[in-house]
Amino acid sequence: MIINHKYKYIFIHIPKSAGTSITKALYPFSNKHDLFLGCNCGPETLVKEDGFTIHKHSPATDIKMYATPERWSEYFVFSFVRHPVDRLISLYEWWKETNGDWDRKAKNEISKMSFKEFVFSKYTGKNQIEFLISGFERKHHFADVKYSVEMDFIGRHASLHKDFSYICGLLNLPQVYLSHENKSNKRRKSQDSYLDDEIVQEIKRKFNQDYRVFNFK
Repeated sequence: MIINHKYKYIFIHIPKSAGTSITKALYPFSNKHDLFLGCNCGPETLVKEDGFTIHKHSPATDIKMYATPERWSEYFVFSFVRHPVDRLISLYEWWKETNGDWDRKAKNEISKMSFKEFVFSKYTGKNQIEFLISGFERKHHFADVKYSVEMDFIGRHASLHKDFSYICGLLNLPQVYLSHENKSNKRRKSQDSYLDDEIVQEIKRKFNQDYRVFNFK
């Protein structure tokens, strides 16, 4: 998660959607007044004097509150999303390779799972759209897709370099090189080798809001 005051932008870091690569690429163009969380660019979590806490993967509602609504309106707010199938494969392989010191129970359980077991488990996380909601309209449930998303740009992992280049141009940043961070070394080359009909249907069920809102196929 980034709040940059010089270039006036806010980046919302959705897990396993190229956020580490983006944060590390933009870090050299920051100063001590900017806020970078995670990715070895800053602390994972920040706690204010009043106890309000934000994390590198905090949702837009919390970041807007921390940054102030005035800055949220003035700054360029962006994020990146990833196809749910590709994102879950990446998340699964990441759990397999990480040491998981912060959650040994999850690490131990996922280490024994096949990808199919992982997809049907409680460890797959929430829809990406939930990270981008900055406010709810009254008397509407999220399932009705009645939400407030105040974003200037939502890029796609599938077109990462093109979309990131576009953002750099808008912000008057140099054309920054994006390295491939947190790459899963043991990921199979074929995505289809992870999948069967039951897995695909379960991913679509769990992440139906992402499929609908971002028009994933």
